[in-house]
Amino acid sequence: MIRLIGALKPAQRSKGEALHRPFLVLWAIGEAVRGMPRQQRWSVVRDAVGPLLVTHGGVTSSSREAALFPFWALRNDGLWEVEEAESLTMTSKGRRPLLSSLDEANPLAGLPKGVYDLLVADPELAAWAVGSLLLRYFRPVPAGLLQDVGLADLMAGRETTALRPLVGETFVDRRAIADSYGGNRVRGITPLADGILTVYSDEKGPYADGRIPEVNWIAYTGDGLSGHQELTGGNKAMAEYQRERGRCGTGTGRTEDSGPSRHGQ
Repeated sequence: MIRLIGALKPAQRSKGEALHRPFLVLWAIGEAVRGMPRQQRWSVVRDAVGPLLVTHGGVTSSSREAALFPFWALRNDGLWEVEEAESLTMTSKGRRPLLSSLDEANPLAGLPKGVYDLLVADPELAAWAVGSLLLRYFRPVPAGLLQDVGLADLMAGRETTALRPLVGETFVDRRAIADSYGGNRVRGITPLADGILTVYSDEKGPYADGRIPEVNWIAYTGDGLSGHQELTGGNKAMAEYQRERGRCGTGTGRTEDSGPSRHGQ
């Protein structure tokens, strides 16, 4: 499930990312952790998610039209199912169903059963999923959003501590981190399974990295051992991540005493 959420990539628009699908996922997780039915009618999703997009997402179209896009598009991410989708009347280009057809059929839709069952059974996993979405797409978190999606209680005091690996968690080597949480086994700059860009630093490694006194931050050299730094590869990924998210996510540092551990930046 975390890999599916980590692979979620919002559509790019001229004014930035279209966060329709992350909004729908947050709402669906909120429904699951509160014990609501896995599948709900289009009319229920429309009337709940549409206003969220207008209030918190800055969407200017009608709430009904705003809800249609994620209701249909999230199916392609493996995080959403629409019953009897083949019976809906599509637009002329076949990209999505007509709003009138959805209103008439009012199909059931929801998270896949396996994803829903995991969220219901494991609040810590649910908090990790929500925390990764908040860090990647909602910084700062819009006022009232967590209350409106039913996640305020779950995330109370957990917005950053819900992420994995936990601060202080130790591993034998990079392979152990990849086995547990995903990510590239060699590259020093790589997203983990939850989609959050992660940076590795080794105090005994070839780079001139080091801790900044009194703040416990790591001065990171970047990708490339010789010559001028260039915005390619991992450096480009960091620059894009910082520009799009307003921060560089979390970093993974390997210290002499504790082994690899993940630190908030």
